Amino acid sequence: MTQSRIFRLPQLSDRRWQRRLRRWLFYLALVSALLITISSIASAQDSQDSAEKNVSLETIQNFESNISVQPDGTLRVTEKIKVRNEEGGEIQRGIYRYFPNPNFEVIAVKRDGDKTTYRVEASGDRKRIEIWKEDVYLDPGTYTYTIKYRTDSQIATSGNQDELYWNVTGQDWVFPLEKVEARVNLPEALPAERVSLNAFTGKEGETGQSYQANLEGKSAVFTTTRTLSPSEGMSIVVQFPSGYVESATQESDFFLVFWALLLLALSVFFFAAIMRGSEHTGGGRGGSGGIGRGGIGGGGIGGGGAGGGGAGGGGAGGGGGGGGGGGG
Repeated sequence: MTQSRIFRLPQLSDRRWQRRLRRWLFYLALVSALLITISSIASAQDSQDSAEKNVSLETIQNFESNISVQPDGTLRVTEKIKVRNEEGGEIQRGIYRYFPNPNFEVIAVKRDGDKTTYRVEASGDRKRIEIWKEDVYLDPGTYTYTIKYRTDSQIATSGNQDELYWNVTGQDWVFPLEKVEARVNLPEALPAERVSLNAFTGKEGETGQSYQANLEGKSAVFTTTRTLSPSEGMSIVVQFPSGYVESATQESDFFLVFWALLLLALSVFFFAAIMRGSEHTGGGRGGSGGIGRGGIGGGGIGGGGAGGGGAGGGGAGGGGGGGGGGGG
């Protein structure tokens, strides 16, 4: 009689079976962890791609700068920055703007024609203007920001020529600039035929020529001819004969002469005090007083140094203007 084979489940006490079970559980856990990791990476990549897509759709559609040169050498600037934001992009509450020149004063800030909240704070050697409310988030759409400000020490003199070298946009924008237009309004008395125009486009230090420039009456108008990529901008140069506006160089020369004359006067006074003290028995005390005044004269030297710094600041400021910005 043939005996049938009876299948017997392995007992948990079987050590080989326990080892197999642990091995299979380990493989199962490893595969599960791998699947979860792959799924997380794919999800994060999708989120990043979506965010990058939204950021790439955010642009500065139009950057318009109106620059009026005043007879005293100051500039009054009105910027209109039209931006388009997207959900999940950089522009959530508003925009910010950098200014490398510390000598600027904000006059007014608006969004879509209405006054809006802003604040100005120091950021290294620059100033940053933030235009937003902390708890107010913008809906996706198009917004126009208007910034009016005043700045000085921007006109430099070389020989018989004055020059305005102005960075219109700055180089720090994280969005493309589809169109940039700068209009420089010159003094009425300035002869237009003696005005020369130049400009540069691209990243910092580049000398691209993607622009058009022409004179419209007493205004020099510059317009870009292509979309500027992030970190690209436009700087303009307007040269005209000296004598129509005050320049930073002239102001610096005035202060240098002033401090030099003051130092000379204090030196003469100091010398006279010493001589007078030597003729009297109280000469020691008089000499001490003279030294004290000489110390003030030393302050005059320091002031002269500050005046020299003003001239340097004017030159650097000529290449100033906006430092770019982004969204917040």
